[in-house]
Amino acid sequence: MLINAFDPEAGEDIVHACSEACRIAASFDMNVWFDFNGVHMLARPDSKSSEMVHGYYGALNRKSGWTIQNPVIGDHPDRRQAGDRRRRIRRGK
Repeated sequence: MLINAFDPEAGEDIVHACSEACRIAASFDMNVWFDFNGVHMLARPDSKSSEMVHGYYGALNRKSGWTIQNPVIGDHPDRRQAGDRRRRIRRGK
């Protein structure tokens, strides 16, 4: 199998870059490698983009030594409570 390089555009999201690399790999039946923010990625014709994205974040965590545990998605609870307090104060309660 041939190996081809893929160059994601500046500002491109890792999810889009992985899905595009997987699409190219499957279409041309070849391995596609690319570098995304210092992490070397390889898409094979049978690769799944979701697994590649998961591997990317795992590699970032290993490189940095930091791990993301229990990320807050959406409003942070402290901000929500502060907003509730402001609404109660405006209502006079």
